[in-house]
Amino acid sequence: MALINCKECEKKFSNLAYACPKCGAPTTYSTGTNEVTIQTDTLSSFDLIESEICNKIIDYYWSLHREITRLGGVAPESPEFNEEEIIRAVITRMVHFKRMFLTINRFDGLCCTKI
Repeated sequence: MALINCKECEKKFSNLAYACPKCGAPTTYSTGTNEVTIQTDTLSSFDLIESEICNKIIDYYWSLHREITRLGGVAPESPEFNEEEIIRAVITRMVHFKRMFLTINRFDGLCCTKI
């Protein structure tokens, strides 16, 4: 990330922004290029392994389901999940891995959470 000067208002802002936050001039105008660099979150090796394992489990489940149906059996219904438990588990994981950001609005003092 680099700070660049806006050609319109001379305010410094990030080259990752789409436009100047003060005057709205596009970043491409101030940088002289036609591309804007977009910062993307890189997945950790844990996230990649986790998604790969989840995909394998889902594929295995559906292949068993198809095989049971093909052989003329009755495939079991999908299990019912307790939504509250799932939400609690997801929030716990997010807090554990510090992916929750707490911000306080300085104007009204309200607290909001960005996930």
